[in-house]
Amino acid sequence: MKKILIILLACSVILTACLDSETKTTINADGSGKMIATVDLSEMLKMMAGSEKEGGNFVMDTTINIKSFSDTASKMSAYHKALVRDMKIKLLMDMRDLSQLQFKVSIDAPFKSLEDFNALNELMKNNDFDEIFDNAMSNPLLSGDKEDAGSSKPGDNLFASVFPAIFNCKYSKNSIVCKVDSVKYKQTLEGLTSMDFNINGDMESKMLEAAVFTNTLVLPRKVIKITGDSWKKTNDKELVQTGNYLDLYKQPGKYEYSIQY
Repeated sequence: MKKILIILLACSVILTACLDSETKTTINADGSGKMIATVDLSEMLKMMAGSEKEGGNFVMDTTINIKSFSDTASKMSAYHKALVRDMKIKLLMDMRDLSQLQFKVSIDAPFKSLEDFNALNELMKNNDFDEIFDNAMSNPLLSGDKEDAGSSKPGDNLFASVFPAIFNCKYSKNSIVCKVDSVKYKQTLEGLTSMDFNINGDMESKMLEAAVFTNTLVLPRKVIKITGDSWKKTNDKELVQTGNYLDLYKQPGKYEYSIQY
């Protein structure tokens, strides 16, 4: 089972096909708020443990404070350190019962203003955050060997798919606008191709279609207007967006939107 843990931490964009993701962003009237993002790798863990005869005596339910790693990061600006200082990573892994294996990783990220939230979203797409995340996840209980700690590559953290670089999203006081970045979209497809991952292949298509995401947005005021079909109202102030990663990669324009509130 130790080998499984090591492989799970060596994630790449391709692992998008093996996870479900969920975010909930709450925006307060003063622009502050909180974003909680969760990736569920339980199904992937079950798949990789398929040949195992029995589970292991391993349970982890822990919270990691990002500030323990960001405050000493040499490449991050003071502003970026402040953005992630109160962020926490919550890790749940239970490998005792092979029929009910669990592996969930969540990020709990409060923000003080929409300007900070915009900056935080951009930061979580780049290599500076990758380094912090990798260091925070370099737990000896997970890797089993110091040589494995921090060995992952830039851009491969578990949340790379939750905050896809192919979209530029702007949050402001009364509106949210999200558009496809055509240059980054092309680069993303080229990157997948370079890893011999063909999104049009039968196996890859099935994997990506099975990987779903759900995003929930709680606003401080009633929604006035929504442009785009990906978001649906659950009440006057709450919206939900659902989809799968095959659709996201093949037809990203379907997930462009603007919201006025």
